[in-house]
Amino acid sequence: MHFYPLIFIVIFWLVALPLIAMVEKRLVWPYVREGEAPPDILPARNDYGNAVAAAMAGLEFRQIGTFADGKGKLYRIRYEFYRSPTGDVIAMVGTGTIASIPLQATWLYTLMNNDRVYVTVDHQNAVTTDLTGMVNESLVAGVGLVALLSAHRVRFAQSSGMVKSFSNTDPLGEFKVYLEDRVRRLHALGYVTFLNPDRTGWRYSVKGALAISTRQYLTGLRRAVVPDKVRSA
Repeated sequence: MHFYPLIFIVIFWLVALPLIAMVEKRLVWPYVREGEAPPDILPARNDYGNAVAAAMAGLEFRQIGTFADGKGKLYRIRYEFYRSPTGDVIAMVGTGTIASIPLQATWLYTLMNNDRVYVTVDHQNAVTTDLTGMVNESLVAGVGLVALLSAHRVRFAQSSGMVKSFSNTDPLGEFKVYLEDRVRRLHALGYVTFLNPDRTGWRYSVKGALAISTRQYLTGLRRAVVPDKVRSA
C-alpha cells in the first residue's frame, strides 16, 4: 500500500512529463518587452523582486530590461534583466505564476569562450535541464544575491575557458544568440522540432521528451540525496 504514492510519482515523471514536453509550445525568445506586452500578463514586482532589485543596485548591476513571458496567458511572469559592472554576468529575475503556481527566482548566466555556459539559480522550481552538453547549472537554494553571485563566480573561475563578457551596447542581443544556439544544437541532436519556417517556435520531439523527463527525474533524485555543492569566494 505504501508503494502506491511512489509508483504514481514515477509514472508522472516518466509518462506525463514526456507527453507535456511534446505538446507544450516553446519560444526561442519568449520575452515581450514592457510596453509591448498586454497588462494582464505582466505582474507588478513583488517583495522578492524588490529585495533582489535593491541588492542588484548595491552591487552596481545595471538593469537592462523588463519583460513579460510571451508563451501565453498561463504564464504571468515578470522578468527583469541586469548586467554586472564588468559584463561577466547577466542576471535574470523572474517573479509571478505559471498556471497559478508561484515562481520567484534569480538566474545568473556567464558565457565562456569554449562554448560552455555557467548558470546558477536560487530556487528549485526554476532549474533547467540541458541536453546539449553546453550548460553547466547548479542550484544554490536559500541564499541571498551576494552569496549566489559569489558561488557563481567561483564556479566559472574553475573553468578552463575565458569569460566572454556581455557588452554595454547589446547584452540582451548576445544573450539571445546563446538561446538561439542552444535550440539549434537541440535540433541538430534530434531533441526538438521547429514549428515555423523562421524557427522561433519549437517543441520537444519524442526522443527529446523522453530524454528531458528522464534527465529531470534523475537529477531531482540526485539533488534530493546529494545537493549541489558550491563553495563561496
